[in-house]
Amino acid sequence: MTTEASGYELAGSLGVPVVLVIDCKGAAASVPAQIRGFLCHRADSNIRGVLLNRLPGRLYPGMKALIERELPLRVCGYLPELPECSFESRHLGLIPAQELHDLGARLERLAQQAARSFELEALLALAKGAPALEAPALAAAPSGGVPVQIALARDEAFCFYYEEALQRLQGLGARLVPFSPLHDERLPDHIDGLLLGGGYPELYAHELSENRPLLGQLRALVRGGLPTIAECGGFMLLQESLEGTDGNRYPMAGALPGECRRQQRLCRFGYARYTALSDGLLCGRGESLPIHSFHYWDSTAPGDGFLAQKPGRDGSWREGVMTGSLYAGFGHLHLCHGELAKRFVARCRGAQKERR
Repeated sequence: MTTEASGYELAGSLGVPVVLVIDCKGAAASVPAQIRGFLCHRADSNIRGVLLNRLPGRLYPGMKALIERELPLRVCGYLPELPECSFESRHLGLIPAQELHDLGARLERLAQQAARSFELEALLALAKGAPALEAPALAAAPSGGVPVQIALARDEAFCFYYEEALQRLQGLGARLVPFSPLHDERLPDHIDGLLLGGGYPELYAHELSENRPLLGQLRALVRGGLPTIAECGGFMLLQESLEGTDGNRYPMAGALPGECRRQQRLCRFGYARYTALSDGLLCGRGESLPIHSFHYWDSTAPGDGFLAQKPGRDGSWREGVMTGSLYAGFGHLHLCHGELAKRFVARCRGAQKERR
C-alpha cells in the first residue's frame, strides 16, 4: 500500500494545516482513541484541528472537553445528523449535482447549521497559518484567428469533467460547443475536435442506442480522424455495444471494436499511471500520464496503447487506445497535466486547417 495521491500526501505537498473530520455516530470515549491513532500514525500529518460529524448538539460540550483534555489539538465544531441534507449514491458514487433539484436548499441548510455549530474563528485562524499558494497562469489564447471548435458531450449520460480542464482548453483558444448524445440527432456543425467525457451511459443505454443518426456520425468522424478524447463513458459510447443496467445489450457507435459488459465488482478502480507504447494524440512513446478509473463495466477490447500500473503495486497491464487522432479508454485524464491540453488543441487546429 502507498500514500501516493492521498489526502495526506496532498496536505504535505502544500504544507497546509489539516482539520480531521471524525464520524461520531454511536461513539463516545472511542472518539479520542481514533483521533490519537491518526496523530501517532504519521508524525508529519500536521493535524491541527478536528470536526465532529453526526454528533448530537447536547453531547458536543462534553465531547469537546474530553478530546481537548486528552489530545493536543482544538475541536472546531460539530454537525448533527441531518437526514434531509444527505447526498445519495449509486454504483459510481454520489448522484451528480445536476440531478438534485433541491441542491441549493440542502447546501443552504448545511451552511446555516455550520454557522451555528462550527467554531469559524478557530477554523479561520488555522487557515491563516497556511503558506501562500501561487497557481501557474493559464496559457493565453493565441491572438487573432478563428477559435477551434470542440464538441463537448454534456447531458444526463455524460457529465464527468474537470471544470479547470475545460477552462484550460478555452484559454488555449478552443470554443467548447455542448451537445447531447441523448437528445441531439447531429453533432454541432464545423467542429475541429470532440470531447466525450465520463458519466452514466449504462443508465441510458437504450435511449443512446436509438439515436442512430448521431451514433453513425460519431462512427464516421472518429474513424475519419477527427481529434477525439473519449474517457470512460465516452469510450463505452464508441464501442460496438453496451450492456445497460437492465441487463440488455444495446448497439453503440461502433467506432471501436469491443463490447462493454457489467462485472460483479469494481474492475477498474483508483489511481494509476499510463505509459504510452507509441506516439499519439496526447503524448509520445514512453511518456507517462496520471489517470483515474472507477467502473463496474469492462470491455472485451480495452485496448493496448498504454502500459498501466498502480502506485506502489507490482505488475502492470495494457489498456487504452491511442492513435494520432484519438485517445479512448477507461482512464480519466486531467488535461491540465503537462502538455495534454496544448497538444489536443494543436491537433484540433491542424484539423481546422485541413477542413478549410
